[in-house]
Amino acid sequence: MKTASFKFFPANISEAQEAIKNASSMCLFVGILNAIAIAIIIFKNGIMDTVGWIVGISPIILIFGLAYGIYKKNRLSAIAAFMFVLAAVCINFDLLLRVNPIVSVGAVIILFTIGGTLLRGILGTYVYHRLLEQ
Repeated sequence: MKTASFKFFPANISEAQEAIKNASSMCLFVGILNAIAIAIIIFKNGIMDTVGWIVGISPIILIFGLAYGIYKKNRLSAIAAFMFVLAAVCINFDLLLRVNPIVSVGAVIILFTIGGTLLRGILGTYVYHRLLEQ
């Protein structure tokens, strides 16, 4: 009987494609969460000015673009998505600690899960292109 095992480094094309698909899906998830957060801010505070719209919508457009790039197996998009999440963690960590320590622990666990999936997506894109060249 075969047992399911998780390997962080994709070993073949199918595992690389699965890692790429998961990273792309995770980017879509992050983009949807950002869109929901921006919608809540807009409905709570009223209509934002032009600068507020640009600042609010640009990360959503960026993350959806990165999700499409990962879906198309672009290595640079996978790296940029991981760096985007890493920057969000670094910027928001102090804010999360001020809100509530319990909330911050949960948020950090979720962000590490997202970061791990995106890191595996980076590895998946590199393995995919390496195996295609052989």
